[in-house]
Amino acid sequence: MHLNQITVPSLDLKKSIPFYQKLGLELIAAAALHYARFVCLDGSATFLSHKAEALQKEMGFLFILNAII
Repeated sequence: MHLNQITVPSLDLKKSIPFYQKLGLELIAAAALHYARFVCLDGSATFLSHKAEALQKEMGFLFILNAII
């Protein structure tokens, strides 16, 4: 299987976008500070950060995998 996308919430996308770019992720789409999508350094996986009003106390991450059969 190959990792397709990782999605995480952000309280401040204006600050998050340059942070992830400094980590080496390439911004490929953004929508009026509602979300930002990046392509990862190695492979074709993407990383999405979306605007959240608050972070959940108990939080999980969503991993989407593509199966190769």
